[in-house]
Amino acid sequence: MTSEFNIGGIGYLLVEAQSRYEDSTGAKGIGGKDIVVDTRWEPLKYVKTFGKVVQIPYAMGQRPIDQIPVGMPSYGPRRGDVENAPSALYSTGSQYRYIRLSDVAQEVKIGDTLWFNRTVLNDTNNIVDEFDRDGVKTYVFKVDYDLAICVEKKEPIMLGGWCFLEPIMENWDKQFIPTKSSLKDANGNPILKPRDQWLQIALQPEQEKLRARLKYFGTPLRGDKFYYSKDSEVFIRRQVRWRYPYKGVEYMLVKQGDIFCEVKEQ
Repeated sequence: MTSEFNIGGIGYLLVEAQSRYEDSTGAKGIGGKDIVVDTRWEPLKYVKTFGKVVQIPYAMGQRPIDQIPVGMPSYGPRRGDVENAPSALYSTGSQYRYIRLSDVAQEVKIGDTLWFNRTVLNDTNNIVDEFDRDGVKTYVFKVDYDLAICVEKKEPIMLGGWCFLEPIMENWDKQFIPTKSSLKDANGNPILKPRDQWLQIALQPEQEKLRARLKYFGTPLRGDKFYYSKDSEVFIRRQVRWRYPYKGVEYMLVKQGDIFCEVKEQ
């Protein structure tokens, strides 16, 4: 049985779960039967994202998992004497710096509860074994290490450079704009209406688009440094605001490298 091996493979883990989807509604129907969700509709919304680790990798391997632009020009001079340019200008050799699985710290242990990307259990190609345990169908499935998010503890152990951020909501003041009245002052300038009569431009405060509060982070990727502390307010890259539910709380899931800077009040 696949789940009996504790160490094996390169760059992936094996995880057990007794279901692929969380389809229970908590309600009862006719005859006391459970009412469940039809997970064929929006399966990624209901797919299970955690399980028990039964095998850890023998080695992490050199598979590329990300690439970071090194800037432009990536190598060599763009103008001037190209033929006699110093060799140091060609040292990067690529437009990207590649991140490999070997740059990720292996911090998972047998028996840990692992949280992972939504796509893992939704893809039947990741299932490597199925068996009955005490009458309950159990799945063993493969989780590529770069799709592992965190290990469940009192405070989650974040893996692979992932971070959990807490959204920051806009202030109510941003939902109103100063509104001019039909009255004018002695100089002929419109007089503002009282504050409670200003034009409201939104029904309620929205989430800040680029600002969030850092809640949990882990070991940086090899060669990287992480300069922020828990509960600090940070600016993030616009395209990385992914939602990830963890133990009843919905966090923003971003990579450490997607955090630009910390917000400091003057």
